Amino acid sequence: MPDCVSPRTIYENLRSAAATLAREAGKAPEISCVPGPDDLSEPDLGRLYRYWLSLRVEDRGIPHQDRIEPFALRFILGRINIVEPMDAAGSDYRFRLGGTEVAKNYGFELTGQRVAKAFVPTTAAFYQAALRVCHHNSGPLYIVETPHPSVPFRSWHHLMLPFANGAGSTVSRLLWGMVAGPRRLTVASPPPPAWRRR
Repeated sequence: MPDCVSPRTIYENLRSAAATLAREAGKAPEISCVPGPDDLSEPDLGRLYRYWLSLRVEDRGIPHQDRIEPFALRFILGRINIVEPMDAAGSDYRFRLGGTEVAKNYGFELTGQRVAKAFVPTTAAFYQAALRVCHHNSGPLYIVETPHPSVPFRSWHHLMLPFANGAGSTVSRLLWGMVAGPRRLTVASPPPPAWRRR
């Protein structure tokens, strides 16, 4: 678990949500605050991280939300979501835009939905806690999630990146790269509680 989160309660919430998710999946998510893009095991997410870092240098801080350029992200466009905090505390997040490939992998459309309503409670609580860390820490968060054995993918790779509003300091949007790992040769049954939408 990362040790780079303030306030501490947000870190504790993420740790608790990860432990609950691990009891369903059989393995705890791997979470890091991304010390460098080469540390990401998914190459396209490493490229996405480099893109964000270049904007941060140019903007001398958290990149402005208007700098999100679809053409520059065409290599990963269907696998990224744009989410917005519902309030300053980050009590929940709304999918302003859901990636088409992400929707295909999950089996439902995410655009316009709240994280709390799009997923079952265990998964929603973990994603909310992770987004909250990225939001309040104003920095990237990388997660390798091992899904329940009945999910057809061996892993989910997540990269969450903050963007600021016009004031240049308040995080107003988060770019969430979500890349599925290799498909499993066989899957368990029944369908996992963390995979099905409520």
